[in-house]
Amino acid sequence: PGLTDEASRRARHQQDEQWADRFANEPLLSVLHGWYEQPVFGDLSTQSKQQLMTLRAENDPSSLATVLRDYSLSGQPDYRHWIKTTSLPLLYLCGTEDHKFQSLGKALQQSAPALKLSVLTGGHNLHRANPTAMASVLRQWLNHFS
Repeated sequence: PGLTDEASRRARHQQDEQWADRFANEPLLSVLHGWYEQPVFGDLSTQSKQQLMTLRAENDPSSLATVLRDYSLSGQPDYRHWIKTTSLPLLYLCGTEDHKFQSLGKALQQSAPALKLSVLTGGHNLHRANPTAMASVLRQWLNHFS
């Protein structure tokens, strides 16, 4: 939903800039190793991290740096008010092992009647950890509006 205050935005901007600089200037595999050691990826096994690093090693490092700079969470508005007041249906998916985003989803659900929270087995990379269950939830949710 975005960051709630300017201090958090500045800190996130600085963090994303540091990662972008690393992607642009250091060997890609070295940066990817550091990237996947972040706490948000703590649920991933060593083998899963290695698979992701192998997959991501095909990316262009300067493009990764550009994506971090252009789409940093630090530049996103705080959408909590909109989430609380919209009449549009909202679906929030998160993994059982992604404690940060599960907690955030539960907090949003308490204040947003239009939000449906779905917690599936998996972590931060839910689309990789549990693609079948994720697709099933999405299909059911979309079919509800057909």
